[in-house]
Amino acid sequence: MKKILWLILVFAILIALLISKKVLAPQEADASQTILVAQTSTIPQSIPVMAYLTSTSTLQERIAKDFSPRMVKIVGCESHFKQFEDDGTVVLSPTLDVGLFQLNLKSHLKQSQKMGLDIINSMEDNYTYAKYLYDEQGEKPWVCASLISSSTSSQFSK
Repeated sequence: MKKILWLILVFAILIALLISKKVLAPQEADASQTILVAQTSTIPQSIPVMAYLTSTSTLQERIAKDFSPRMVKIVGCESHFKQFEDDGTVVLSPTLDVGLFQLNLKSHLKQSQKMGLDIINSMEDNYTYAKYLYDEQGEKPWVCASLISSSTSSQFSK
């Protein structure tokens, strides 16, 4: 129970810090986007699926196509394919890795913001930045890459 309370406290402090630095400030959105900000406590009932997904493709298929089949396993290991928890809060690790691709805030927040991306509140932006990172560094930024069977790692690493 103490562990859960500690994690909640750490998460609350992180959110307060991010709000104070205006990291979680709202953005303008067009009709095809859903942007969740720090004040949002739950995910709206109907969230539009990311624009690049179609009715015949799944997130896993899109990751396999845009990255590699091995990255599907890595993302599954990192976040279980979730940007947000069931209660609407962003998936955040104790080491400050955030969202679908578990992008480390200490390492990538500033660069992602320079690119105009919100890797915390937007699953699509988290995906976009992860693709940029993958194109630059391969699987190296992801801890789970070393945990997944290496039988195909040489084929996909950069």
